[in-house]
Amino acid sequence: MTRREQVKINRALTLARRAARRAALVLPERVYNQTEAAEFLGVSTPTLRRWTNEGKIKARKAGRKIFYTESNLKTFLKGKE
Repeated sequence: MTRREQVKINRALTLARRAARRAALVLPERVYNQTEAAEFLGVSTPTLRRWTNEGKIKARKAGRKIFYTESNLKTFLKGKE
């Protein structure tokens, strides 16, 4: 293998690694609205709202809307078992 071919291969590998790192950073976590989160947990929306107000489940608010991250819902389920 010539030096030029080695350089080409190394360059391609470096670009592939960079793309993989960028892809890992770009993928956002799944976010659920109240209805979707209640379905995910198998409870009613008022129950979910009550648990949120009691501080049992972490939620994020954007204006008047409330959102739940998948990791927060899974953490809640683990703690409930």
